[in-house]
Amino acid sequence: MSEPSARPKRWMLVGGLVVVAVVQFSLLTKQLTGAPAPRRIPVRVLMQGDTLAQLRAFDSAGKAITVSSTNGRPTLLLAFDTSCVWCDAVASTWRTSTGAAGRPRLVGITKSPLAAAQRYVTAKGWQLDALYQLDRSDQLGVERALVGKTPWVFVLDGVGRLQLQEHGAEIDRAIATIALSAGKP
Repeated sequence: MSEPSARPKRWMLVGGLVVVAVVQFSLLTKQLTGAPAPRRIPVRVLMQGDTLAQLRAFDSAGKAITVSSTNGRPTLLLAFDTSCVWCDAVASTWRTSTGAAGRPRLVGITKSPLAAAQRYVTAKGWQLDALYQLDRSDQLGVERALVGKTPWVFVLDGVGRLQLQEHGAEIDRAIATIALSAGKP
């Protein structure tokens, strides 16, 4: 008996490599000559001291407001998304913290539709002073920086400057930061 020839296996391997090369070449040419890649808007990184005084949002009546309309009071912004499982995970912590006596001004911010966000806030038992949907036409990337990662908390001083930002699980630390800046123990 003679051994089977390795020749057919070699041709199958060469044929497979040729097919892969043709497919890769055709994909590359489509990329080079086709439609331009979708434009990516970079997410702006917010830093301590950045001002958010001009950040626009909409209240439940559809009225345009600035998020930092604080009347000189420190504000805690709670960024959430109704479809975020991590927001569900911190919901009980936020419920406890938003119901505490002597808490700062609390504002919920979301990219979710306001009606859905209001139902979500009510179902979670959060006690917010205001709920806003951010202005989706923001070209500077601030809106995306605020709600690009959820749940997230932002501490603003009385003029709308960012003092602290933390993961949503750190809401008590954010509230303590506001208390310390106000001189409360």
